[in-house]
Amino acid sequence: MTKRKEVSEKTLELNVCAEMIQHIRSHPPFRKASWHGLTQREERQEGLDAKIRNAPKGVALMLQFKSPWATLRVDTLYKFTINRRQHKAMERLGHPGAVHYVFPLYSKWCKIYKNTPDLLQDTWLVPVECIPSKYLAKDSTTIEVRKLSPSGVRASGPNWESKCNAMNAGEYFQPRTGSLSDIQGIGVTAPQMREWIDGRDWTALRFRGLGFFYLPL
Repeated sequence: MTKRKEVSEKTLELNVCAEMIQHIRSHPPFRKASWHGLTQREERQEGLDAKIRNAPKGVALMLQFKSPWATLRVDTLYKFTINRRQHKAMERLGHPGAVHYVFPLYSKWCKIYKNTPDLLQDTWLVPVECIPSKYLAKDSTTIEVRKLSPSGVRASGPNWESKCNAMNAGEYFQPRTGSLSDIQGIGVTAPQMREWIDGRDWTALRFRGLGFFYLPL
């Protein structure tokens, strides 16, 4: 029997996104930013394609949410599952800095209650390109995220360790000092996303937990 997670992926996505969009809209250029989480139907090619074709000129920040499995070391070690085919599809989007995994380090409700309304303080972004697909198993691979200190984490998997620094989401989305201001130069444009959609094999491929912030320019 598969062990159930205490905190679901959808719960984390909804709560963390609510905080992220609040920070993003506090940037004067991005007051009209919107979050697009995909429904099961929209995970198919047609739904995502329609969403992009109707978007105004702008750029997207792609986020793949993951929820952790509980471990005996609740405060220092979290385990996430990554699908290799899904990962390679996101790699092909080919936009360093604009496609990230989101690892919220919340496997217990007690920690969510404690940190609310600031779940971003222990939510971390890892660029997709920092996880080498050649080390991922054919179907799925367990990724370990370890707390090194209150201000840092390290992601690793079988035979590899991420060479990129995970970014704290709270710091990334800070209105004045964060990294979001760089997104205009590195974000995924609507034409680029359409090209990605048209060039993919969507057969039996699902992106549960995938969404994007769209930032009109």
